Amino acid sequence: VPLLMGLGVMTNVLRRALQWRQQHSFNARLPRFLKSWLFFYIPSAVLGFMAFLPGYSLPRLPLQMMVLGVLDNLPMIVAQYCGLACITLSCVSVGSSGWVFWILLVIMTMHQIWIPYRSFAHAFRGDLYILGMVAYAWPMKGKDVVMHVCRKYWMICVLGLYLASTPHVQGRCDLDPMNTWWERGRFRGIEAALIVMFLSGAMHCDDPYGIMGWLNLWSLWAFCTHVALQRIMPVPLGACLTYVSMVPFLMLAVRDRQRQRRADRENCELLRHDQCRN
Repeated sequence: VPLLMGLGVMTNVLRRALQWRQQHSFNARLPRFLKSWLFFYIPSAVLGFMAFLPGYSLPRLPLQMMVLGVLDNLPMIVAQYCGLACITLSCVSVGSSGWVFWILLVIMTMHQIWIPYRSFAHAFRGDLYILGMVAYAWPMKGKDVVMHVCRKYWMICVLGLYLASTPHVQGRCDLDPMNTWWERGRFRGIEAALIVMFLSGAMHCDDPYGIMGWLNLWSLWAFCTHVALQRIMPVPLGACLTYVSMVPFLMLAVRDRQRQRRADRENCELLRHDQCRN
């Protein structure tokens, strides 16, 4: 959770820049914070990549085993994230386009294929933060076409993902990259396809019974607490408590729905009363 909070703080300037672009015309004068952070990201990306080329690594520290992957790959991580941020801010400076999403997605995927490094945890995917913000501010080019094709031919899309999968590989391929570029390409290709399907809205489902609201809140709670419960409680009590914690969220949702129905009923009675008086 602290890692996610830290990534949120680090990418806050991009969120501000994208919001500024949505609210101003292309002829508007660039704000000072955008120029300042752009001049910060450019040298940071260059220095990070220059430190990565000769194989530079930080000196060993007593607590380095806790964040071994981050410290060993810090130059590449800095170069990657600052490079993506630099591209995004440069696009914000000149305008907006749906092609920015595809450019960032290609760069992210190719980087993971050709320059792999061991990740400490899945939370260190600041590139996904940046891509998600760009997709929200500037929807991808061809979004409607992608959504229509994926929904109409979802079986062919799923079959393509199965054909590209690597069932013989075991372990966390997102944390420990596979040996060959062909295997990494198949894994990252599936990841990119799922990102496109998700952000295009192809996976959007209706919620006729109104259960997704409280399930989303419970999923956030479970995401933040399930590891702690699993470690401090014997198996399988931690998992059971995580699932049982769904009940309070359901009770609150039922209470809110009853209040909403009561308010709607009172409003209907007031409207009916006003109509009768008129």
